[in-house]
Amino acid sequence: MPRIFLQDILEDIRFEDLPPNWNSFDLESFSKTKRLWDYQQKAVKNAIKVLWKYYEDFADYQEEESLDINGERKQKFFKWYNDNGLDENLDIKLDRRKRNIYNLLTEYYHQLFQSPKPRQNSFPVLT
Repeated sequence: MPRIFLQDILEDIRFEDLPPNWNSFDLESFSKTKRLWDYQQKAVKNAIKVLWKYYEDFADYQEEESLDINGERKQKFFKWYNDNGLDENLDIKLDRRKRNIYNLLTEYYHQLFQSPKPRQNSFPVLT
């Protein structure tokens, strides 16, 4: 089975069809001194499309929203990804050879590792 990438899924979302506050940027003139090439503009458009999908399409982002809303948004995002062909196990298996990765993840996601009994040798799936 071919590998599904987010870029492939985003092809169904037209940048021009996003609400004006999401697509009214001058992507060619990135700054006063920098211009983006076509492939760079496409990458920025894809980034904007996925951010729109996550923050607006699944659940409209509100300032100071609860973590429960964000968790719901993450579940919908992952379901969307699954519905479009992603069926791989994304757990990161950790062992002694990958101790540096484990340390990095526990430092960044420390709240996930405060549970009484974390899974052995596996990074918890973020939901």
